[in-house]
This record gives sequence, C-alpha cells and structure tokens, in this order.
Amino acid sequence: VKKSHKFSKNVILLIMLISLIENIIYNNKCKTCGKTFYFSAQNLFCKNCTSKIKPSNIVYCKSCGKKTAYCISCLKERKFDEIGIFTTYSGILREIITKYKFENYKNLSEVLAQIIKNHFLTFLENKKIDFVLYVPSSQKKVKERGFDHLYEILINLLPKAVIRQDLVKIKETKLQVELNKEEREENLKGAFSLKNQHLYENKNILIFDDIITTGATIMESFNTVKKAKPNKVYSYIIAC
Repeated sequence: VKKSHKFSKNVILLIMLISLIENIIYNNKCKTCGKTFYFSAQNLFCKNCTSKIKPSNIVYCKSCGKKTAYCISCLKERKFDEIGIFTTYSGILREIITKYKFENYKNLSEVLAQIIKNHFLTFLENKKIDFVLYVPSSQKKVKERGFDHLYEILINLLPKAVIRQDLVKIKETKLQVELNKEEREENLKGAFSLKNQHLYENKNILIFDDIITTGATIMESFNTVKKAKPNKVYSYIIAC
C-alpha cells in the first residue's frame, strides 16, 4: 500500500512538472488581455477573460431564430418549439469560436463547453430532452479540420449515449458566409439526412449549433428532423 501511495505521489509530481515545462516553453499570453497566465488545457485565453462571458438577454424569435420580437411567419406556422441562444457573437466569445472553428484549435472545445455548461444543461433539463443532435459538417470539412467541432463541444457536456450522430450532411454546399439570405436557403436544400428515424418518433429532440445568422442552416436541420415525427423539436445556439 505504501509503495502504491508513493507511486501515485510521484506520478502527480511528474504531471505537475510536465505542465510547468509546457507553460515555460509555449507562449501563454492571453490573446484577449495580453497577460501571461498558467494554463492547463489551452494556452490562448486566460480564465479571467473566459469567465466574463455570460448569457445575454437577446431579442429574437424563439421559433425560427430571426432577430425580431414579432415574427409574422411564425405566428402563422410555428417551427421549433423553442430555440435557446446563449449570447451574442461578439467580443471574447467571437475570438474563441474563430480560433476553434476556423483555425482548428481543438482544445478550445473544453473552453466553450465550460462557458455554456450551466445555461445549456438547464435548458436541456427544463425541456426534458431525450436526444441531442447537432448540425453536421460535411465529411470533407471534418477531414480538413480533423474533428467535428460541434461534437467535440458536446462530449465535454453530455454522456455519449445522449448525443446522436444520425443527422448527416449528404451534399457539399458553398460557404454560407459568401451568400445572401435567399442563396443560403437554396444552397442548403436537401443538404441533410436523418438516419435511424424510428428512434426519434414521439421523442423530445434538441439540435445544437454554434452560430446562427439568417437561420437557414438550423431551419433546414429542423425540416429534416421533423420528418421523423418527434414529439417536440428544440434548438440551442451558442451565439447569434
């Protein structure tokens, strides 16, 4: 028993030493405030800066995500049962998502998960969600990036059994940022497919995404999932 205790103590000391060496070797000045900080998972943003990111009260349509308090089209025909949005796509959060999504810093998935954790899990609990899907990237994009950015965030938040990878992208599309609203909607038509549809009948489903602009992507996902005849369909978005 004493030998085992001594071994465990030595392992902990070794891990601490490796972490200290990493902090010395790698640049650990926060990209936001410029201050040097002691890092564990990532060396880009300090906890002092990331802890400032809080949920915001945003005016938007909770049925389709449009930035309006009165959405006439959703008064006629409701889409999502409810969309939850964490905050605005600005400031420190925008920097983190940019580094993560477009510069392939995979370890920032843990940072983003911690930022939204309480807000996200409360939303899931209140809506009694059975399964969580996420807006998928194309196979080409996943190969280029090396990981599916939304899945990586979710596995830091939920048991893998809850996260379903059945929503798949079956059509290569142009980058949404290069298109106007009408072109975005046309670009995404028929882009997604849902496997194992029988699992979702009469269930409460949530579709997870990182950013919403015109809402074209999340609405095409909704249209695909709705075909499985779920009980309710919700969405949760990190930023808009």
